[in-house]
Amino acid sequence: MSERQLVLALAASGRKIALADLAAWRQDGLLPPMASNGSSSGRAYYWREPDILEQAKTAFDELGRLGRTDSALIALWLGGFEVPLPRLRRAWLHSHRITKAITIQRATPVSTRPAHDLPDLLRHAVTQATTALQPQDASRAGMTMLEHAAARLGLKRSSTGALRQAWHMAQVMASVLSASELVRQTSDEDLRRAQQAQRIALDFIWQSGAAESRAGVVAVLGKPVFLYILTLLVSGQEAQLDAALGQIAHRRKPVHRLQSAYVQA
Repeated sequence: MSERQLVLALAASGRKIALADLAAWRQDGLLPPMASNGSSSGRAYYWREPDILEQAKTAFDELGRLGRTDSALIALWLGGFEVPLPRLRRAWLHSHRITKAITIQRATPVSTRPAHDLPDLLRHAVTQATTALQPQDASRAGMTMLEHAAARLGLKRSSTGALRQAWHMAQVMASVLSASELVRQTSDEDLRRAQQAQRIALDFIWQSGAAESRAGVVAVLGKPVFLYILTLLVSGQEAQLDAALGQIAHRRKPVHRLQSAYVQA
């Protein structure tokens, strides 16, 4: 697909952009470099990537939402697109320098039995603390998506209260991981392995029927799923990750992200 074709295809989807914007996107890492053939004045430039239109749509939408290149780079990565890893690391670091801190609220006390030993006491302390923390991306939609995926895996249904508490704690931990040195210090290989595994997991969750689009799943669960998978890899728990992916492998339908057919008029 050429630059002109991409501009027209974006316009057809309701996203108006200029050729100069595409050049800036390439420079910022939001779009990959273009391939070329021919020579001299007859040289033609184009993208070989079959999902270049989807990548451009994602970049456009994220820039329109927050107007920041760093957030767009992270959204592209979580969406399964290739971005330069040095830029991803810098974007991740910058995004958390300007991210609003987690807020604290007075919460209704959680009734628990008295602690009988130190591990029990520590578990109670963690549970009570997380009830006061409100992650910015707290979402009922995320819990619903996980419920559908769990049902598809044949896992027994938990009580709503227990599930809400576990999901809340998972979001708090994801916020801690996101603000840590995890992404900056992890090897390129593990970042790519985590992205690949995350793509498989999000495809499965999407196919479980709790969201209208894959983009909706990425928006809600993309970051926490990626961070948890990355943590498994860097902590030497590949076997646990492989076992989890193995459980969904035969239930997951292949997903091919192809560009929309477009013929230049």
